[in-house]
Amino acid sequence: MRKRGRGEGTISQRADGRWQVRVALGRGDDGQRRRKCAYAATQAEAVHLLKTLGGRSADGLLLTTSTPTVGQFLDDWFATNTDVWRPSTQRTYRGAIDLYLKPAFGHLRLERLTPLLVQRWLTQQTPQVRRRHLLASRPARAESQAPDHLAGRVAGARSTSK
Repeated sequence: MRKRGRGEGTISQRADGRWQVRVALGRGDDGQRRRKCAYAATQAEAVHLLKTLGGRSADGLLLTTSTPTVGQFLDDWFATNTDVWRPSTQRTYRGAIDLYLKPAFGHLRLERLTPLLVQRWLTQQTPQVRRRHLLASRPARAESQAPDHLAGRVAGARSTSK
């Protein structure tokens, strides 16, 4: 079997008998290498999967993950709703996102955000910050209940003090 060229990806058999396909996606903004892994039952399926993933990777259509970070979600949510809000509401929400939410949770994937994490963070904040956060995040929490991947996550977090 010939050796694959640089950047074409790899196929290897795992100990459990499945075939693993890995495709390089280049480097991320942080300089870390990004890879996409997929699994197949047979070697022939793995070769077909490698061709599919390799083509999508070259076209820029392949992403390392399917879920955005909390920071990306908040930015998208803000951009989507900006034209509906008054300027003062925009300033309040943007301030809460930039000053409090993104520094605390922006790096997390949405599926990793739990009500317990939010509750722990809230208990560490001053009452003024808690009140501001709850007021600013109310619309985002209500909207986050609609998508299946967010159901019951952030929307369940509430402050225990007033």
